[in-house]
Amino acid sequence: MNHGDKLHHLRELKSEKVVREFLMDLLHRLGFKEVYHTHRYGAPEFGKDIIAKRISEFEGDEWYAFVVKHGKILGGTNEIETIKNQIKQAFEYPYENIDGTNVTINKVKVVTNDSISTGAIKAIRDSDNLRTNANYDFWWNERLIEFVDKYYSDFWLPGDFISKEYSRALHNSIKAEFELKELSIKKLPDKKIEKLLDLFINPQLMEFKSTQNSLLDKTVKTHKVQIDDIVNSDNCFIIEGDPGSGKSRLLNRLTCLLLEPATIERTKYYPVKIKISTLRENSFKIRESVTAEISKLIPDSNQRIDLSLHQIIVLIDSVDDLYSIELKELIDNIKKEIIETKNRFIVSARNLDQVNFKGAKRKIRELHLQNFNSNQITGFVHKYFEGSSKGEKLIQVLRESNILDKLPTTPLTITLISLLYEDTDYEIPATLTDIYSDFTSILLGKLEVRSRTQLIDLELKKRVFSHIAYHMLETKTFEVNKADFIKKMHDFLVPKGVHPKSDEDLFRVVENSGLIFIGSDNNVGFKHMSFLEYFAAYESFYVRGDHIPLVSNFNDVNWQNTTVFYAGISKEMPRLIEDLLKHVPNNSIQDWFINIGGFGYLGQALYMTDTKDRNKLVHAALDNLLLSFENLKKQTNEFGAYYQMPLHILGAMIAYWFSMNFKSITLIDCLQTSYDEIIESQQDNLSVENFKTGLKLFLLASTLASKYLNCPDKINDLLNRDCFIKDPLLVILFDISIDMQEMDEKLIGEHTRKKIRKEIERYKKLIIEITKKPAYRFLENYAKAPLSKDE
Repeated sequence: MNHGDKLHHLRELKSEKVVREFLMDLLHRLGFKEVYHTHRYGAPEFGKDIIAKRISEFEGDEWYAFVVKHGKILGGTNEIETIKNQIKQAFEYPYENIDGTNVTINKVKVVTNDSISTGAIKAIRDSDNLRTNANYDFWWNERLIEFVDKYYSDFWLPGDFISKEYSRALHNSIKAEFELKELSIKKLPDKKIEKLLDLFINPQLMEFKSTQNSLLDKTVKTHKVQIDDIVNSDNCFIIEGDPGSGKSRLLNRLTCLLLEPATIERTKYYPVKIKISTLRENSFKIRESVTAEISKLIPDSNQRIDLSLHQIIVLIDSVDDLYSIELKELIDNIKKEIIETKNRFIVSARNLDQVNFKGAKRKIRELHLQNFNSNQITGFVHKYFEGSSKGEKLIQVLRESNILDKLPTTPLTITLISLLYEDTDYEIPATLTDIYSDFTSILLGKLEVRSRTQLIDLELKKRVFSHIAYHMLETKTFEVNKADFIKKMHDFLVPKGVHPKSDEDLFRVVENSGLIFIGSDNNVGFKHMSFLEYFAAYESFYVRGDHIPLVSNFNDVNWQNTTVFYAGISKEMPRLIEDLLKHVPNNSIQDWFINIGGFGYLGQALYMTDTKDRNKLVHAALDNLLLSFENLKKQTNEFGAYYQMPLHILGAMIAYWFSMNFKSITLIDCLQTSYDEIIESQQDNLSVENFKTGLKLFLLASTLASKYLNCPDKINDLLNRDCFIKDPLLVILFDISIDMQEMDEKLIGEHTRKKIRKEIERYKKLIIEITKKPAYRFLENYAKAPLSKDE
């Protein structure tokens, strides 16, 4: 806006009343205190339109009076006499303040939004009463522009006072309520909060529309809804989404878009985001709550906000956090508002079971907020890491670790993963417990339970869940009747001095957490088994302090996952490894395979435990793989589960299983030192054919040489060991690993490839046999086993 535009903008102030309101806003920014519009409080103003106090460190408090005029002051006799009298009276008569005290004026300013002629100023200064008084001055449009540019530049933006002031205040409020400000991972710095607030991935919003074709025939169609569709619509909306799916972020985004001064100026709609606490304070009355929310953000000393002149868009987050009786009252009041006004409503909820707006005068459209898909995850990570290699590495981690199968793919979890990965460089499996800790804390931290003496704090809520989760795991009953669930909660809380007022108070922790589902049969269970496993681990670590039941049941997948969560809480626990290897059931091929996977993830979760202790898990896994290989060979006969499977496929299966579970940055040192330990302990078997030693070394070396870990030293060392290079099956497995791009051929080198090709050619005839005949036909030295009578 150029200087001429600014002059025009000031001249456009349409009345003296508006000029006074503008001046009061400006005075606040100039540092004045106790700015009063004298016409409002009943006492005679005696020339003083506005008074304000200026605090001086050296001269004490000074009170200023402002004589406010609209338009040009040209010097007409009546006009000059009026201004002279106002200045004189401002000094002569104290102002009786609203608290009964008298305010004596020290200085006076005559202010207009336009110009003051030189003649007018001279006529006033030459007055007998004012000629010797130097404590008054004139502010006209040119002077005002200087002040506004320096202290109140927002004034030049489109929109009125409310849209600009309110917009700034509400933006700041949204930043202040950012839910990730405090995490158990760490306290986020302000710059990172700004970064996350600005990082927004367009959500997938789906609307389902059903058409009843006949009594028994209904057609349901879905279509996507864009954010702009909501902003520009005249409809009301309710947005449903899982915990952490970004409902709060979406409502904040909508609020910011609706807050743009140009939008408010165009539509005359003001967005008001009402907190649940404000609704309660105002008995769920909409208009009173709107007024209260605005007043909290911008105390309106000029009393300019008249809601009857404006249409409002009311945004309310997580309405199903309310108690059922409260929710019913809110819904009834919203329906009433819809009938009586044109106000719009946008509300969010975890589910729509209790949020029923049927009977409202205007239809409330129901939108379903989907969790992130792979493209949204990739887009978030790229934006968060600003296209750096670290972002690409995290995407690779997420793809290769299958970790997202264990977590809800919501914006909340992807944010937590990115925050954790940014500062640790560890893969997500190693820090999975930390993610669950923050995920559950954020969800449970929002939930309120009324009791006689207190609100149930976060740790107690976690304890309720952990107590029940451990019981479910122990009894292998993953769903319980709702009444039984409530009884277990009651039996747990009452001895601790917590006495909820009702069963509803108790159960809303469960119902609104997003961690639990309620089936049509009124049974209750955890939405994802990993929630149960995390809380059971929490119970084991913090309450029971006993990991023996975990390790004794380690080859049960649910107990194993619980043990990994348990290890992730400590991160350093050599005794857990020792007791595991002592007590773990390890008697069948099922045990061997399940335990191999568990050993790998446990080694990652215990990443702060000494390498020598975690190496025990690596060696135990290798021993299990050899046992598995021999057992699988037997099952390739006509009576086995792997009928006619050849040796190289069995070997590739085993190599893949080991690599998948041990391919971790946190295990690099373990894999390398385990390799060295085998070399040292098997000196007699390194220069001769020895399949068992060669296979163990190959599993370790090929995992290290994967593209992900990028450590080829051991595989290059192994190629010079006869126990490997003279074994045709191991040579085939190496070639398969290269062809499947598990290892980077560039790291291995052309010389190595030639060496492998040479060995393949040497064993060509035997290799053809190995790849075509069922595995059971070969003994350890690849001599064919004798045929059975039936063959």
